Amino acid sequence: MKFGMKKRSTRTLAMTIAAILLFACGGVMVAKAALNIRSSNLDETFELDHVSVHLQENGKIVNGADSGSGALMGSIGTIVPGKVYKEVITAQNATGTDTVDAVDQYARIILKKYWINEDGSKDTTMKPSLIHLGYGNKDYNEGPWQINDEETTPERTVYYYTKKLAGQEVTEPLIDYLKLDASIATDISDTNLIPSHEGDVYKFTYRYDGKTICVEAEVQVLQPHNINDAIKSSWGVENVTVSGDTLTVH
Repeated sequence: MKFGMKKRSTRTLAMTIAAILLFACGGVMVAKAALNIRSSNLDETFELDHVSVHLQENGKIVNGADSGSGALMGSIGTIVPGKVYKEVITAQNATGTDTVDAVDQYARIILKKYWINEDGSKDTTMKPSLIHLGYGNKDYNEGPWQINDEETTPERTVYYYTKKLAGQEVTEPLIDYLKLDASIATDISDTNLIPSHEGDVYKFTYRYDGKTICVEAEVQVLQPHNINDAIKSSWGVENVTVSGDTLTVH
């Protein structure tokens, strides 16, 4: 499978980095990720400054403002339904280097999860809720990540980081595990009886046979200048505001 990549100007108020994770359910994982970097020009009334952000997996940078490819979940191997796998996702303010001045940022991460068929089409019969992504027993409403219910669907969850990130600062983990629901292993869609001289044999077809799960992790950042107007203009939400240095989902 090939993925295209587009690069545009990174000198903008908002930077979006999307990392698509693909692996085969219960089989050999496709470890290569398609990383797509894109940015958008915003209203000229906003002060444009250079912003940059990294998406991190298990403490390692998997993409950044100047990279377009990488590997994700390559250490997991075969996926077993019901088994918990370490998958720590964080974001890092990538400014504050020898070449880029430090710029404070506010961040959000969008996680999408869904199933696809062998032909690459989306399978709407398999529930996204069978793909578990979380952080222990953490209640996200307690911060530092907050879920915006107004933007959330069964397939998509939008998390806002409540703290302002300084240059080179890394967020606390958004998630730290991935698990496929154990019920998948017993979800039989068809049963065939195969007669045999040594005794009849039943052949089971499982609903997830030939399916692939897709998890997308996308981090977006905004600089603090005119932050509340920028949140409305760039992120298109009315129920997220910043007071002092704290972001709040209402």
